[in-house]
Amino acid sequence: MQDSKAIATAQQLGPDYADLDAAAAVDLVAANHILAHNGVLDSFGHVSIRDPRNPNQYLQMQAIAPRDASVHDLITFNLDSNAINARGRPIYRERFIHGQIYRMRPDVNAVVHSHSPRHSVQRDRKAAASDLPQRPLPWPRHAGLGNPR
Repeated sequence: MQDSKAIATAQQLGPDYADLDAAAAVDLVAANHILAHNGVLDSFGHVSIRDPRNPNQYLQMQAIAPRDASVHDLITFNLDSNAINARGRPIYRERFIHGQIYRMRPDVNAVVHSHSPRHSVQRDRKAAASDLPQRPLPWPRHAGLGNPR
């Protein structure tokens, strides 16, 4: 049996999400709020989840401060990061990071992209020049996806 919050959320989702488990939308909103509250996401960071209805799509909020996200901000994207139902709402310019991660990693079900200086991993120039093995980073700031060096 669904709880009252999930039922209320399902009623707010609208026809594009009639078949979406309301808990997924609630979890994505909660992730935005929690990550913003803890300083992981600022006004430029964003989080997405793989669409549980279709693994070739992902769900992300419209371009809005994560602390202000609600289920009304939900937008579906394909793996090329084309919005399926934005209807004129602003979308994140860096959404392509999410689409490419989901395309390359079918085992990944959520992506967070942050510019928060406290949480961005940076490659150390000295370590990068050494013989230490390098590994792909989880797409921090200006790092890209790739194979370990």
